[in-house]
Amino acid sequence: MDRKNPLYRVMKKNIHLFDQYHSRLNNEKAWMRGCFRNERTGKLLELTNRDLVEMILDCEECADFKPAYDLYQEFLDILRSLTYTAYYRRNGITYKTSFNNGFCESKNKVKLVKRNAFGYKYFINLRKRILLHLGFRYTLNFEETKKE
Repeated sequence: MDRKNPLYRVMKKNIHLFDQYHSRLNNEKAWMRGCFRNERTGKLLELTNRDLVEMILDCEECADFKPAYDLYQEFLDILRSLTYTAYYRRNGITYKTSFNNGFCESKNKVKLVKRNAFGYKYFINLRKRILLHLGFRYTLNFEETKKE
């Protein structure tokens, strides 16, 4: 497909719509779409997100794209299941969260803190600095040290 083609520009601008479940696409609010016009009057069409995706898939230029889109919709559940999501209830409200351990594996940030530290005398101080840099909060416990 040529980059100067208006259909290409519409697909590129609305690529996020193809990543969603087809059944969950907005079918209520309509917007004016610049690429699609009424054949009789020549006026711009007001299309919902679902109508826009269906019109793009029905175009002759996108004939090879439709089977790929249908296959992607079938595998979308599998692809979504690879991400970790957890549901929990608190005070009768259900929350959906996604956790990852990316902050634990941020070796580059740890290396950056170590390089900028110019050497701490005690490891506990370096550990506190790394945790502060990664966004953890903790309370400081001051212990009296006895010098003998």
